[in-house]
Amino acid sequence: MRRQSIGITLVAALVFALFAAIPAGAHSVNVGDLSRTDWFGKGPPASNVGAIVRDAAGRGEYVWTDAKGDQRIANTISSTGDITREADLTRFNVTADATNIYFLTKVDHYSGIRNSPALQVMISIDRDHAANSGETALPDSVITSVASNAAWEYTVQSRFKPADNSVPAGQYFVNAQPWVYSSATVTQTVGAGQLVSASAPGGSYAELSVPWSAIGGKPATPQDYLRFTVSTYYSDHRAPNDLTSKAIDTLSPGNATSELSNGTIDSYVDLHFNANGEVFAPLLISEFLPDPINSTDPDGEWIEIYNPNSFGISLNGYKLGDQAYRSGSQGMLQLPNQTLAAGNALVIANNVAKFNLAFPGVPANKVIEMKNLPPYTSWGTGSVGLQNKNDGLPFKESIALLDPNDTIVDLVQYAYKTANGPTGLDPDVKPILLSGPAVEPNASYERCPAGTDTNDGGLDFFVHTTGQTPGMACTTVPGVDLRIAKEGPESVGQTELPKTIQYVIPFSNAGSTAATNVVITDTLPNELTFVSQNATAGVVFAGQNGRTLTWNISSLASQAGGSITVNATISAGLRSGTEVVNTAGISSTPAEAEATRHNNIVSQSMLVSAPQADITVFTTWAQASGTKSGQPTNFTIFYENVGEEDATDITIVDTLPTGVSFVSADVAPVSVVGNTLTWHVNTLSFDQLGSINVNVRLSDTLKGGAQLQNTVQISSNPPDISSVGEQPDSETAVLTVGFGQIFIPMARK
Repeated sequence: MRRQSIGITLVAALVFALFAAIPAGAHSVNVGDLSRTDWFGKGPPASNVGAIVRDAAGRGEYVWTDAKGDQRIANTISSTGDITREADLTRFNVTADATNIYFLTKVDHYSGIRNSPALQVMISIDRDHAANSGETALPDSVITSVASNAAWEYTVQSRFKPADNSVPAGQYFVNAQPWVYSSATVTQTVGAGQLVSASAPGGSYAELSVPWSAIGGKPATPQDYLRFTVSTYYSDHRAPNDLTSKAIDTLSPGNATSELSNGTIDSYVDLHFNANGEVFAPLLISEFLPDPINSTDPDGEWIEIYNPNSFGISLNGYKLGDQAYRSGSQGMLQLPNQTLAAGNALVIANNVAKFNLAFPGVPANKVIEMKNLPPYTSWGTGSVGLQNKNDGLPFKESIALLDPNDTIVDLVQYAYKTANGPTGLDPDVKPILLSGPAVEPNASYERCPAGTDTNDGGLDFFVHTTGQTPGMACTTVPGVDLRIAKEGPESVGQTELPKTIQYVIPFSNAGSTAATNVVITDTLPNELTFVSQNATAGVVFAGQNGRTLTWNISSLASQAGGSITVNATISAGLRSGTEVVNTAGISSTPAEAEATRHNNIVSQSMLVSAPQADITVFTTWAQASGTKSGQPTNFTIFYENVGEEDATDITIVDTLPTGVSFVSADVAPVSVVGNTLTWHVNTLSFDQLGSINVNVRLSDTLKGGAQLQNTVQISSNPPDISSVGEQPDSETAVLTVGFGQIFIPMARK
């Protein structure tokens, strides 16, 4: 048995930059520490979607969630028989600080850092966005190009190789510095790189760090942006041979085969960086009213967007709607080709006439009618209408703002949430939680200050039932508005206990009036024992009473804030699956108005987890495409344990499609029932990979072009891990029958 600890980031201090229009907190990443916990963005819960996400400290990341299994597959006549799944891009992150830019790439399956050939990641960077101004062909003979309007000035390339005897002396290893190309042939070796296998928790990652100075420096101004094109390869550039390109997968909304049909990657992402190198969203959703009382729903609904920058933003290509992710039945609308000036807000109203009756003082140039905006049907096929209730049952609603490349630059969700739902909430977005099963009539939800962006609806928004001012950005909430958050580890390994961990409690007063006699409490659960605390100047620790820690602040000025750090020890002997819930609160005298109290209490949960097996199975079935009817062919079933515990009593079941008959296998199945083949494996240890070679024959009656679907499944007793992010326990793949040769007789006259 082999166990490995789950890494936990211990935050020494957290600056709560809640009120900056563009948060200034730096997001540094430690490349090479074998831990991914310094990347907070989990990514959208839908395939082929990218988003800008933030945390309570105002740090920013771009995260792309790529579809699994959309990579190019090796052709049957390939002499190498590569399993290109090992370079199937599934996630891509970007963040930065004042010195470096950081990249994180995750592939669907990686059999270990000893894997040969190693994964290669290539990221091209276009700085000027002028068509054909720069290089379009990617370097290092990968025979792949980027779009002409993404011609690059710099390309970052990882240089990994497996850390075993196959690496010649002096060659690069799994922690090698990347190359940065400034032309097709000129490179420099800079920064840091780390390849982590699936044997590490949440592995199959490549992590890169490159100094800004190596790619021409940070953008000169925040309105400048960088354009990124991303692709994956094997380090020796072997690849499927159905196309000339050596690329295996790309960051794109389609599959890699169609994306690379002409040898060019046409998809890219544009990102803005502020003076400290942080990724930021150029536009924000600043207010919305989902249940007007003086009009038929949804006629009186409206959504306000805001430009928090010191420069104007062209709305050309931006979209707004209530369809959170690509391809759904709710609505997404294309915004008009006009510029939203710095610090200005714009209202998109469902019915302008009804809106003007309710808000007659809003200038006409600050209001746009929804019905005049063309739908963006490749994202959402319905109309925009904000949900207000669900017959007393849990529900959620989303408002999404997309940039011209369909990156989600802002996503706001609100929900009536109970223990049983709703499901499908974005893991990077905390929703505004409604106090009851319906939206309060005539209540608008306003981001205040308008530039606040922590991806936490409870922190960023407050509720108006009267006095809304659409078209005007909120600067401060009237009166006192205390807000509190809690940052801490989301999980801890059972074998690590007892263990001392750290929580950070940011707090602030977003109101226009100073708060007096402020009291902050942190109620520790029975599983935690208090060790020590440290707080911002002016915060007095009043001590511990039972399980409750208390701090006092005599006065907290308007727009002021700070943080408290708490160290506590998790008890030994906790069972796997134990949820440790820690609750903090903030209050003042006199008490706040009811409309601003929704963010005065916060809970943070941490799950105790035991080491578990994580078995997975995949095949080369699709690589047998092209086999003609009546011919024999073969494929390989690969199975692996990438978890932290041994797997036992393993069953592998392969169901061959109709028209395919089993011939033999190098490991005889324990049973053959019709087209169902079954194997049994007693034990699969940590990081162990096994294989079964299967010989089959295609029926004479199959027609060329027929799609033959093969399904293989793996299970164990006890079952393997079932949490989010596990390796798949089944695979369904398709073999396309080849076409026979046609002979046309010739008659000589």
